[in-house]
Amino acid sequence: MKRVTQAQVALHVGVTKATVSRVLAGAPCVLPETAARVNAAARQLGYHPDPMLTAVAASRWRGDGKRRGLTFGFISPFRHKRAGMDPENFAGAEARAVETGCCLDHFFLEDYRNSAAMQRTLLARGLRGLIVAPFFEAQPALTLDWSRFCAVSIGITPYQPPLHAVAQDSYDGTIMAWRKALDYGYRRPGFAIMLHALPTHAEDDEARQSAALFLHQNDRAPSERIPPFFHSIGDSFAAPARDFIAWYRRWKPDAVIGFNRMEREFLLHAKVRVPDQVGFAALTTQSDLGIAGIVEAAVDVGAAAVDLLQLALRTNQWGLPKKRIRHYLEAQWLDGPTLPRRR
Repeated sequence: MKRVTQAQVALHVGVTKATVSRVLAGAPCVLPETAARVNAAARQLGYHPDPMLTAVAASRWRGDGKRRGLTFGFISPFRHKRAGMDPENFAGAEARAVETGCCLDHFFLEDYRNSAAMQRTLLARGLRGLIVAPFFEAQPALTLDWSRFCAVSIGITPYQPPLHAVAQDSYDGTIMAWRKALDYGYRRPGFAIMLHALPTHAEDDEARQSAALFLHQNDRAPSERIPPFFHSIGDSFAAPARDFIAWYRRWKPDAVIGFNRMEREFLLHAKVRVPDQVGFAALTTQSDLGIAGIVEAAVDVGAAAVDLLQLALRTNQWGLPKKRIRHYLEAQWLDGPTLPRRR
């Protein structure tokens, strides 16, 4: 499909190409009624900026004369650590962008008065390719004019726009942890999985819950089945710990597959020795925790988001997709002392 040019938009509106260029770049020095007409015509004609020309223009404005690749924007809700895996996601995305000759700039929505203010900055800097980090809270809400951007998201939460997305495969990870426990010689593993009290991780929670229930019903003889234990965690540690220990003592699994190190803390709280008395693996772990389980692949997810964004740019996919693509990264297992092989 032939790309619509700024000159065609200018001819349609009856203004100069320079005026169209200023409006589409978000410059404030154009009459509001003129800007509205230009934006309406651009949407009607299906105009989208050429990413490579945008990169060249950005280099001109920098004034350094150096030819650089595309610059993408990475949008996070917050600067501080409650943003979850944001630093790792960004690190993976930045490294992958550099590998492919591009750049990545980090933007934090909390730094702006609202989404409109952020959008003006993005457009003024010529950024049209965006990666949206997970939004786990309703506020601040990200409400850009998506028709002006080519964007993908990391993760899938209720508070993110319905963009093409990259996420870790939580269902696959749950299956993998179960298979590893059996391969390592454990005969009666049991799931004890935390579910989030708020719908922040609804898709991941449902995937893990579905996998655990499927395995309970189909992968063991009835006499060996241990019903999964699902719990939520809030301000109180004592209540879920008490319920977990009651489940553990009732069913006596030889390995516990938990959500994270929380369930291991429950065992230690009850003076159950890991791994002497019971093996333990987590569905979300990291290499520095010393806990066997499924590795949080936040860096790999960030890198995959860059690849998906570049594909969307090459195929001219702007705005919110009519049919959403979800890319799930294969789970990765990490050995650890909490789940040794049984002889």
